[in-house]
Amino acid sequence: MTTPTFRLLFSLAFLTCFFIAGAYRRKAQAGEKFDTSQEGWVYLPLRLGGLALWGYCFVYMIYPQALTWSFFAVPDGVRWVAGLVALFVCPPLIVWAQNSLGNNVSTTVITRKEHQLITHGPYKWIRNPLYSFAALFFVSLAMVASSWFLLVGIVLALILLTLRLPKEEAGLIARFGDEYREYMKRTGRYLPKIR
Repeated sequence: MTTPTFRLLFSLAFLTCFFIAGAYRRKAQAGEKFDTSQEGWVYLPLRLGGLALWGYCFVYMIYPQALTWSFFAVPDGVRWVAGLVALFVCPPLIVWAQNSLGNNVSTTVITRKEHQLITHGPYKWIRNPLYSFAALFFVSLAMVASSWFLLVGIVLALILLTLRLPKEEAGLIARFGDEYREYMKRTGRYLPKIR
């Protein structure tokens, strides 16, 4: 199921977003320390699942023959479109969301001391665009790699994130009160609200 062309396309897309995400993650971890215990039981499976997804991607780039157990048939046309989305659509979307978020980036459910409510950029329509764009990215990678493992992994990650979101939103409501409640009414969690 793997060819050098699709593997190259996958690698270019993955490494581009890997370095973008890494730069913003370092920024998020600089300075302020967060109490990850407030995430509850979701913390460990979410982090381990993330490591499994990232690890799988590295193995696919280096030695895809080890992953033949996880491949399924995907038409080449779908793989090409998915690869182009992963390479040319997802990185700008992720940068847009991160830049809109500015210094409010957090690696956990805890809000920063100087946290501001962001309602511009993609946050004008979606409360969690980073989750949405990451899901699009990993679904695209799954199609390029013809990997059911990546598809299942991103679905499980979204389930865990959805289970974690009430704590995150409760913190934002505690911080911003009615302003955040109104924001929730006019925005969708992962996709824009249809009015």
